Amino acid sequence: MGERCVVGFGSSGGPPMMNVLYNNHYQIVQSPGYVMIMAEMVHDARIIRLGGTHPPRT
Repeated sequence: MGERCVVGFGSSGGPPMMNVLYNNHYQIVQSPGYVMIMAEMVHDARIIRLGGTHPPRT
């Protein structure tokens, strides 16, 4: 489940992204089509695709 950003180390990884008492900095980087949010704690990174189409409903 960690590869899907559902769980993380401590309380910093999985939803919602919450800070802890130390190493609680976030870096947000945007490029064409993507946004990345990286937490300093264990370098958790989330990559979010922008403007993509949704998969068909099953």
